[in-house]
Amino acid sequence: MIEFLTFISPILVTLAVFIISYVPGRILLNRFSFLNQREKFALSFLVSCILIYLPGFICYILFPKSFSAYRILFLLILAGFLLSLKRIKIIISDKTERRLLLFALLMLFWLVAFHSLHRCYGGGGWGGDWYEHYERSLFLSAHYDRNYQFLDIYDFPARPPLFNLVCSFFFSIFGSSFWIFQIICSFLNMTLVLGAWLLIAQIFPSLKKSPLIAFIALFMLDVPMVRQMIYTMTKGLAGAYVLAGAAVYLKGRKDFDLRYLSLAFLLLSAGVLAHYSAAPFFLAISMDLALVFFIKPDRKKFISLVAVVLLSSAFLFSWLTYSIAFYGTQKTFLSNTTYTESKNLTLGKRISKDLYNLRATFLPSIHKPEYFSRLPRALKLIQVYDMAIMFYSESLTGNAGLTLSVFLLILFAVKMKSVIGFIRNNARNPSALLFWVLFLGMGGMMAIASNGGLMPHGAAHVSFVPIGALLLLFAWHCAKQIQNRFLRLIIALGILIESFVVFALRIIVLSSLFINLTTLYKSANHFGNFAVRDVRNLEFLEGIYSSLSWFILALTLAGWFLWATIFIKDMLHTEVKERLS
Repeated sequence: MIEFLTFISPILVTLAVFIISYVPGRILLNRFSFLNQREKFALSFLVSCILIYLPGFICYILFPKSFSAYRILFLLILAGFLLSLKRIKIIISDKTERRLLLFALLMLFWLVAFHSLHRCYGGGGWGGDWYEHYERSLFLSAHYDRNYQFLDIYDFPARPPLFNLVCSFFFSIFGSSFWIFQIICSFLNMTLVLGAWLLIAQIFPSLKKSPLIAFIALFMLDVPMVRQMIYTMTKGLAGAYVLAGAAVYLKGRKDFDLRYLSLAFLLLSAGVLAHYSAAPFFLAISMDLALVFFIKPDRKKFISLVAVVLLSSAFLFSWLTYSIAFYGTQKTFLSNTTYTESKNLTLGKRISKDLYNLRATFLPSIHKPEYFSRLPRALKLIQVYDMAIMFYSESLTGNAGLTLSVFLLILFAVKMKSVIGFIRNNARNPSALLFWVLFLGMGGMMAIASNGGLMPHGAAHVSFVPIGALLLLFAWHCAKQIQNRFLRLIIALGILIESFVVFALRIIVLSSLFINLTTLYKSANHFGNFAVRDVRNLEFLEGIYSSLSWFILALTLAGWFLWATIFIKDMLHTEVKERLS
């Protein structure tokens, strides 16, 4: 019986995290008549995180060294759930809503199953920040000493707290074991798909009728996007807030609609509080809003502008005021790696660093890190995996995948006029050229500049997550518009082969099924990540399901083939009035 409960616990926790994160936001957004069903569903999870963050932070400040306040918050959410049962029944009685819930839950369970095969993190140059955020969540839930340093390097203000406060809230309900943290992170970062789902429909209205399952299949087949979702870090959630905020902003931009603009900047502010990599895009959209106002100012726009500034400022200062009060201005603003890694650089060296990182992000250069030269011949497979991770995760080219990147390159070289005409004819929405110049241009340049040090293989996995997701979706959409059905099949098969090979590499290297620990220990990067698990005695999902590893692998592969089937069907049976010739 005890063994059965051990196996079933992760499933129950996954389901509970999903429901708790869906209900509060969905009930609140149901009152927002200006949002459509697609928007209410996708935003419900992101808004719930905000509803957990605000009282959770107040609980942390007012009730030190106590879990009881978090539990009171959970009881309030539970009471709200019970009082709103009738409203919830009405919402989920809708067939479309139930289908969306099923798709999102299926995606989460597959991510958790895939996560359960990992005995350690790592790959390429990725290191110990996966553990840092677990420490930060424990710091908030267990009220560590304020001067505690994470990884013996970083002060608390070096990272914003929203992601970790949400995790600490769930810790108060389910406990703080690392496997629980893995489930929570998988859920929070999977919202990246929902944010992308909202924004791409604003760019290409023809995609508004595309089912959510088609977007999920695309993202689940894309190795770097899945890596963002199961790596226990905060960039996936921050990217989700940026994409969702941009989608809502575009709906209110033309008429300066206060309802859309307020919600958009609340989401964008939450993105900044999840990870500072969202700040460049927050600033770019803020600049666009200011320019739209100054191009044709009037009283209505001024009132909306003031309201948006006050709302976003109040939300951001919920964290900044506390940090300044307890840590001071210097630690609040100057303890982040953006500053610490570049504070001694001259202006010329900063510009050189940014140009180098920009080139590496767009034109990946895979070369061997120093530790590769120390690997014996028996570890060549690990070397191949690490080099693959560098390409796919750290460059924009890799984010879209090699197949789609080559397709885009050929398409732009051969059919430049057709592509431009296609974009003009399909992107009929309030988004002006000014917005995209600022979002992609200014936001992208600031995102590059936000990396304090040199990024030899690119910065796509750090500060370009929203742009990487958009590039993937744009390439996929262009591929679907090719008239020649056989060519679409070739592109789809290329994507599937590429996805399967890299996923197989990941499972072989990071699971315990194929490479033994002795071999793994000889690899400097992977050894360091496994050593943290060993020293800290962390209980991974992989440890819970160690006796079922082959069964979990079979489930994961079955899920992968399900995504592949959906993806092929979507690519071959796309009905769009205008196609690329």
